[in-house]
Amino acid sequence: MMMMMMMMMMMMMMMIVMMIVMMMMMMMMMMMMMMMMMIVMPIVSLYSVSNTNHSRDVSAILRDGLNYEVLNPHSSDDGRRVLININSEETVLFLVSAYAPNKVNQRIEYFKTF
Repeated sequence: MMMMMMMMMMMMMMMIVMMIVMMMMMMMMMMMMMMMMMIVMPIVSLYSVSNTNHSRDVSAILRDGLNYEVLNPHSSDDGRRVLININSEETVLFLVSAYAPNKVNQRIEYFKTF
């Protein structure tokens, strides 16, 4: 009986140690991700729209340091579109990031009014 209790205590201690090690690993991973974000974020421009509590937010990420000029970014009032005109080496590009409705009939109407 005493031996069984000691074994159970040892197993619990091992589980606690494993949990501590896992938490430390997760913290290290989070720190690495934060460091990566600090490295990456300064070299991008973010155009985003988030006007609702629903899952229809969209973003466009453009890398800084390339040869382009953002002409007129626009985001829709419903939080479903980011539209950006870009002038790049005498070519004008029209970029769209959109979140269309899930239901087919709503999606068709959405793109008709785009």
